[in-house]
Amino acid sequence: MMNSAVKNLYIYHILDGLRIGLSHFSGPSRAALLFAEKLEDPIRIYDPQELLRGHEPKLKELYLDCDGWRRCDAVCDELEGSGLIIPEKNLELAGLISHGGRSRSIA
Repeated sequence: MMNSAVKNLYIYHILDGLRIGLSHFSGPSRAALLFAEKLEDPIRIYDPQELLRGHEPKLKELYLDCDGWRRCDAVCDELEGSGLIIPEKNLELAGLISHGGRSRSIA
């Protein structure tokens, strides 16, 4: 099991890589991550630039008031490699592009 310092470093590098990649194609960009390590874990948000400010009601509706995101299709159980990702639908947050996915290693 990874310690929290290593997990925090992974999260930082994922977010930074995403931001740099987006900036390469569309100019300066910001990014935020919403994730849960396991289906039973609470949703975590890493948003150092407050990109999601004002979207709290929608996020509460999607992740706190409902546990639909915790359900995993049979396809998720059949994933053999940890690098494979099942896409998730757009969160439809006003003014933001959202994309997500789930894999065997992270919900």
